[in-house]
Amino acid sequence: VYSLLPVDRVVRALEALATPLLNRLTQLCAEGQPPPPASEVCALLDELAALARHCQPAVPDFADFHPIANLLSAAWPVLQGVHAHLARDSRAMEKLCRVIKFSVK
Repeated sequence: VYSLLPVDRVVRALEALATPLLNRLTQLCAEGQPPPPASEVCALLDELAALARHCQPAVPDFADFHPIANLLSAAWPVLQGVHAHLARDSRAMEKLCRVIKFSVK
């Protein structure tokens, strides 16, 4: 539904939807913390991937940015933290790759 909004409102909608997910991932993967439960991280990454996958706004050719590019840019430090904490968990890495895959698609 949010893909039908004007681009500037899509950015705000994505921020509103993604911020709680990114905040929780940041808490789980903070430096100095023990490895977080992979199942919770995977669920959060699945939700981020779904946001990226289903966001297909009509972005004009002259636009300076794409809403998903903004989301990926904001999420990148958090995604790096997930990688640092769960690099040996193949399921978590698969979910992380899905977020990136659907963001750049």
